[in-house]
Amino acid sequence: MAIGAVALSVPTALFGSVFVTAANNLGIWHSIAAYSLLGLLLLVGYVLVCAIELALRPI
Repeated sequence: MAIGAVALSVPTALFGSVFVTAANNLGIWHSIAAYSLLGLLLLVGYVLVCAIELALRPI
């Protein structure tokens, strides 16, 4: 899982900064929906990385 954590951290940081900038520009910085969406996307990304790692793991 270490590879997945590193692989996920880079796009997460990039996406997070872009998302925060967009949220500030749109005036939804304090929106609960915006944070919920971000959390959901990060969770989906983490699950995908874990699934890929499990699929690539030698039996």
